[in-house]
Amino acid sequence: MGEHRTGIAGLPPEEAGPLREEEERRSAAVVGVTEVEFLDHRDGVLVARLEGEVDMSNADELQKALVRNMTNEVFGLVLDLGDVKYFDSAGIHVLFELREQLKNRGQQLRLVVPPGSPVGDTLRISGVAAVVELDEKLESAIDSIDRPGENEADSGT
Repeated sequence: MGEHRTGIAGLPPEEAGPLREEEERRSAAVVGVTEVEFLDHRDGVLVARLEGEVDMSNADELQKALVRNMTNEVFGLVLDLGDVKYFDSAGIHVLFELREQLKNRGQQLRLVVPPGSPVGDTLRISGVAAVVELDEKLESAIDSIDRPGENEADSGT
């Protein structure tokens, strides 16, 4: 009998990549957001780019898809909202819930909201910006995720 794997976490990147991409496409189709694109696990950070509208018709499925892709090895989730055109109260609720779920798992959440983004004011007025860090650029959001052991390596301990 050959080796049987029950997940993709132990696969090499060249095998896991296509499997993860197909899983992500299925998740996006179920969610109903125009597009949810999981970019990668760069330096222990999952990056997801959302496009379209987030409202009561798709918010719950969006949350499930995001949590489903957050493995224990990931330190944080960066949501790029630059291409989201509409974000209603159900989407706001998802962000608060997602923040709590990730916090309870020892993971972090960052949002990318470029200047002039249609959802930027909504996130500030709703109080999301007070509890979730907003960044204007993807790279700064990724860099802001704390990675255990990073400081010890820098200090030589």
